[in-house]
Amino acid sequence: TDPCVVFRRMPKLSASEISLNFVGDMPEMGMSANNLLEISARGVTRRIGLAAIDLTDRRRGSLNNQCAILIGLAAGQKISRTDEKRAVSIGRLRLVLKKHLGIDGDPFMPHSKQAGWQPLFSVKDSRGAAARRAQEEAERRTVSLDTLQEAGLQFADTSTSDFEPSS
Repeated sequence: TDPCVVFRRMPKLSASEISLNFVGDMPEMGMSANNLLEISARGVTRRIGLAAIDLTDRRRGSLNNQCAILIGLAAGQKISRTDEKRAVSIGRLRLVLKKHLGIDGDPFMPHSKQAGWQPLFSVKDSRGAAARRAQEEAERRTVSLDTLQEAGLQFADTSTSDFEPSS
């Protein structure tokens, strides 16, 4: 029943073999109920709930600091040692990745002042991709009235009416 066991059974799995992708809806305010983390390594892909790999706060059900860091990394943000709390969260994220995925070694490059913490794994955020594709498809299929008239189609003007209501 543990969705991550397949990754832990991979011998000497390195962080560079791991790909993380946030998938699901993109609501205006934070994560939605169907957001998952798609994890891939060595040709195996699993979609796993964020809570199943300790990326939510169990008391409130919201994202925890480790998940926020992953989303920040996916957005290309520099994650730096601005305070002790961030360093602790990176340490906890290391433990989460090692515990659930069985990563051999440190999943991050050593911290540098210029780049901050850089993951050895790939991480991206594809939340809302299905909605974007549907919107693009709808826009692609929509033909404007001007385009139809340029093609020679005639349309009646329905903005005025000869109909007089009876009293």
